[in-house]
Amino acid sequence: MRLSFGSASLLSGILALSVSTFRPVLAQGAPLTVPDPINVGDKLDVRGEDELRGPRTILIPTVLLRLALKGSLTVVNSGRFYQTDGKTVRAKGKYMVAGLDKAYVQGLAKELQDDLAARLRAAGHTVLLYDDVKGDAEVMKMGRYKPEEGYGVPVDSPRGTNNSYLLATPTDDQAIDPPFQGYGWGFRKVAKDRDAIVLVPEYRVDAPLLGGSKRHGVTSRGASVSISADMQFYASMPFFTPKGKWGSVMTKASLEDVATEDVGQIGEATDDSPKVANAIAAGLSALGSLGADMQTKSGTWGMKLDKEKYTAAVLRGGASVNMGFAQIARDGKK
Repeated sequence: MRLSFGSASLLSGILALSVSTFRPVLAQGAPLTVPDPINVGDKLDVRGEDELRGPRTILIPTVLLRLALKGSLTVVNSGRFYQTDGKTVRAKGKYMVAGLDKAYVQGLAKELQDDLAARLRAAGHTVLLYDDVKGDAEVMKMGRYKPEEGYGVPVDSPRGTNNSYLLATPTDDQAIDPPFQGYGWGFRKVAKDRDAIVLVPEYRVDAPLLGGSKRHGVTSRGASVSISADMQFYASMPFFTPKGKWGSVMTKASLEDVATEDVGQIGEATDDSPKVANAIAAGLSALGSLGADMQTKSGTWGMKLDKEKYTAAVLRGGASVNMGFAQIARDGKK
């Protein structure tokens, strides 16, 4: 299994093209129809689920969708004093993704937000979104993340990873920069005024994937980095009650079966700059051919999205987790 910048009109065109074979056009407010959802029942870590017992009012002020933009992996193969070669060899591979334009990634974030809202409403809850609270003084004075020049949305590099991610929210105004204590703390007055649970889902997409290998013999050793156009999907859904209690539903590990086909075309790239990514996405510069060799000792790869397959994989992962959360919010932990 294998494992951009635009206007509102471009957004509708991109999503219509990307999702057309993934699901039919549905009435507004309906959840996504996923042809083959993933059963996430035993893949979620659930805490504080009793606080979700309804019916409740749940506020989803924003949705965070992190999409891998750049990444790297270094493999070090060190010889030991008792081994005859005594050498240390290194391999480093880097990648960048082409085709993640602003309109497209914000459209994906909105799809996931609207799907979760529809599922929670179907489970008997009242759901409020950003438009319902955007006029509150507390919300208006909140800080917003600054977009990265060249991408139109924020970019960050979470601790514990060697990746940089585009941080997509459904709209620019929803790119809310939370206080140190988290979104729940920032929205505590809003939650109390509306007797609402604050829920800010975060989804993380890693694609393509890098892997490393080592080899050693009697007198030699080697190291290499490989790449595949596959995808891993993570989700975290922390929530905060108006009485100050916390809970969360999150994936225990990555969902590795979200993509059934390659989600892009991989080739050699000159570097990982926005200029190169935009050129590849626009078809102005072809990816270098790799043939059957998908390994390197040192090099940079580019992945040009197959938007139909990439979209289907992201929405399959997100909708599957949303289904699991909605079931917990309706029936409790199974």
